[in-house]
Amino acid sequence: MVLINDHRVLINDNLGVSEGPIRAVFRVYFLISFLLLGLVGSQVVKCVNKVRILQGQSLTMAQMTGWFQSTDIAKCLIKMRRLPGGPLLGSFMVLAALLAPVSDLLTSALVTLERGNGRCIFQTGLVIDISAMTWAVPPPNGYAALVAQSAQLASFYNGCSLGIYTKATLASDFCAEVTQDLLGTWSCEDVLKDHTFSSLLSVNEIATTLETQGLLYSGYSHTFDIRADNYTTQLILWSPSVGDQAKTEFTVKASIDQGFQYEADKVMKSYECHVDPLSADIATIRKILASMQAETTLSQWIYDLPSLIYDGSKSSATEYSTGWLELRLNSMTMVQGADAQAVNLPLKNPLRDDGKYGCWIYQISIHIVVIALAAAVLINLSGLILFWLILLMRIGRKGKEMEPFPNNQLTWMLHAARESVFGSQQHGVDISATPTKERMLRDWKFDWVSNGIGGRCLRLLKKSDPTVANAAVFSPSSTLFSPSGSPSEPLLASPPMKNTAPMNSPLSYPQSMMVQQWTQQHQYESVSQNQGRY
Repeated sequence: MVLINDHRVLINDNLGVSEGPIRAVFRVYFLISFLLLGLVGSQVVKCVNKVRILQGQSLTMAQMTGWFQSTDIAKCLIKMRRLPGGPLLGSFMVLAALLAPVSDLLTSALVTLERGNGRCIFQTGLVIDISAMTWAVPPPNGYAALVAQSAQLASFYNGCSLGIYTKATLASDFCAEVTQDLLGTWSCEDVLKDHTFSSLLSVNEIATTLETQGLLYSGYSHTFDIRADNYTTQLILWSPSVGDQAKTEFTVKASIDQGFQYEADKVMKSYECHVDPLSADIATIRKILASMQAETTLSQWIYDLPSLIYDGSKSSATEYSTGWLELRLNSMTMVQGADAQAVNLPLKNPLRDDGKYGCWIYQISIHIVVIALAAAVLINLSGLILFWLILLMRIGRKGKEMEPFPNNQLTWMLHAARESVFGSQQHGVDISATPTKERMLRDWKFDWVSNGIGGRCLRLLKKSDPTVANAAVFSPSSTLFSPSGSPSEPLLASPPMKNTAPMNSPLSYPQSMMVQQWTQQHQYESVSQNQGRY
């Protein structure tokens, strides 16, 4: 069963799941979603830049970064003082980078296993059915009484309601629901008229005084501890408002000794008990009470009260006496309503009995924040995919003419290789092997080459490029230099280098390389190359 309660989605264990798999599902969902955000976002950045190029705009290097992750975003902000991909897409990258770890932390913290109310299948137990009542005095010491009292204790300790239950079981997870399991309840309250009696007075004298004061009905019953010298302690008295032959509902008055010392004066605290008028099915409760012999029933049901009111022979009355009085009277009513049976099946009446009982179960709690975050990620991913499709339709076939288009580390490496080839074309270098795919980068390397002025520099070049001098380079005067660039003794005899510069160039190849300078305009534009564009 799935419920929504107090900003949480609750899934009970009747579905046979635990919080571990649910937490894993959310983590995998967020992992895949943010991975897709990165992949789709990279394509969106690429398509946006293509649209700008087609519109005749030039692009800054910050706009050409592609989709960055958290550390790369930080580096870009620190080094370039710009958001990668531009202000709008860069803000989206920052948001995605922040939400990725936050989603995992929230999943760990807000997808938890909790205990809460649920509905469990009722097998057999105590079931109230007023059509089957035959007892005039419900037995207080039978199995039905044990089930009735144990169910209330279990419900109480599980944080649920005391009351007169439609059905009860010995299950320790019993936890009555007000709307489905309760017919109603007895309600007891302190009348705030405590009386103190001498320890020398007899039980009858105390009872008579309390009756005179209106704190007991006639026909009372009692229980107490008595010593050999006739001193008593832990005295409990109670009485019904009607006699055995009344055949009507009744109320109860009770008085409880607060102390435990035999020679000490007795402080008697008095209570009044009645069926709560707001009970869900007070008519059924009234019928159950009317079927009892009230005085005889209370005289038998009083003997187990001391075990609830006192914690032992040398303890004072508990401060929860009202609750224990209610529990005992509720149990008495349930046993009578179930005809002292505790192995009954649920009633075959779906309007009154769903065949289940309120129980305390483990539930998987998913906070609404996790649900909202998952929905927000899905919405943003869907929106990004839609935006990407719109951009693809807008670019059309022109997009293929612009490939390869630098948008990530590999494509920028590819572009660097292409720039190296195109930059060498003016010296007569064959560009037929210009790389067009990332896989062609396997034929390229980063190595030392001659800088044309007696030293060397690092450059991107093909593995078969003869310009590498195996850690030794030539100066313009053909004097061999060491790798550090300092003159040394001739190591090899070499012919002069062939001039491959254009015919109208007055410079040799090394000299032309020496005067050639790269300007750092930090822009990416479409330029002419061999009657085409690259």
